[in-house]
Amino acid sequence: EKAGAEKSQRSEDTQAAEESVSGPAYSTPFKEILASTDAVFKYFSKPSGVPAARLGHAMAVLGMNLTEDEVEKRLTDLGRPEYIDQNMFHNLIEEELRKPMPKVQELLDYLKQFDKDGKGALSKEELQEVMRGSELSHEKVQASLRKMPRNSEGHLDIAKLSKYFLELGDSQVGTEETPIRRDVASGVREAIVRIAEAEAQYDLNDAKAFAQFLHDADVRLVRARYLTELVLSGRPLPRRQELQSMTFVPPNSQEAETALVSHQEVQTWAEGHRDAIICSISHAWETREHPDPCRYQLEQVAQHVALYEAAFKADVWVFYDYASLFQFERFSPEEQSSFGAAMQNMHVMYAHEHTLTLRIESLTPDDVWNCMMYDETELVPVYDKDKQRVVAKPLKDLVANKAAYLSRGWCMAEVEWSTLRTVNLQHQRIDGVDD
Repeated sequence: EKAGAEKSQRSEDTQAAEESVSGPAYSTPFKEILASTDAVFKYFSKPSGVPAARLGHAMAVLGMNLTEDEVEKRLTDLGRPEYIDQNMFHNLIEEELRKPMPKVQELLDYLKQFDKDGKGALSKEELQEVMRGSELSHEKVQASLRKMPRNSEGHLDIAKLSKYFLELGDSQVGTEETPIRRDVASGVREAIVRIAEAEAQYDLNDAKAFAQFLHDADVRLVRARYLTELVLSGRPLPRRQELQSMTFVPPNSQEAETALVSHQEVQTWAEGHRDAIICSISHAWETREHPDPCRYQLEQVAQHVALYEAAFKADVWVFYDYASLFQFERFSPEEQSSFGAAMQNMHVMYAHEHTLTLRIESLTPDDVWNCMMYDETELVPVYDKDKQRVVAKPLKDLVANKAAYLSRGWCMAEVEWSTLRTVNLQHQRIDGVDD
């Protein structure tokens, strides 16, 4: 699994809450969590405080991914209040911060060894010491970290650097056979090398580099007009394997179009000869077999991108993993290679300056889900492993996944990647606020 307009004019508090989201549990540095606590409280708060049902979500925004049982225990310890007031919220966060955070602390402790003046930041020379033993050149090291936060002297912030490395998932804290310090050092160097290799291959500011990534990984974009066609006909989104041979006739047209955008069309756009808006969708998979069996996400996306087409009179092309990437089961070497190449550089779809991220946090409303659950005449075409083909099945036969958006690793990664762009409005929630 991998992994609106909540209005374009989002409040500073909302932006602060979004920008604090982190992937792995407890990965946000201490000072950053404390600085964001008030903003997150305001973002989730009703007049009486944060609803108890939303406490887990609020803590997840601060990088504290508690299980449902853990959240329930916190609420029980508080006396089962209906709302969490600001003092209670602060106390909860501070209590969590006092608990051991080994991975973050290991990275912080390791990098602090190179901070000679103790200012909490690394100079170019100190960063070279971190990378001693790596074959990566000094220039590439600096280029790979050019977007990282720096202080007034241009030095890299250690706390945020630690968070960034940890979120890459490469910084293991050690085993019985391998000393922790050596593992952390190796993980830091490998993380920088990985960033540098990705940056060198696909420049996140260059439209041609973006087109090259889509070509190299054989990632295909979906025409927004086709999504509208699906909504109007009441059909769910097909997976990539079936979609790549499909055509449709748009409204007010006599000619059929392919559902997927060709690589040549993307190349023409990259060269400046065609106008298009490219949107990457960040969403949860609601069942194991299909991410959006009730078409709730499809309707959100189609409605929003239609506004872009009308306002800018340009084509809108959409990246949606189920339709853009080869899905299970991948039989051919080409499908396997395409999927692997896409996964290796998935950040390009969400961090590139020539794309937008449209985020859907809410799941299908219960009334819609339940209605379809009991209607066995409404079927969803999904791949059946035993029959090795696509089979139409009722929703009750699919394996549901009702985990919240903010508790999912891929969703968190997409949010983090999206915040790397220069303009905040290139990252929008399109499903409104879920009460």
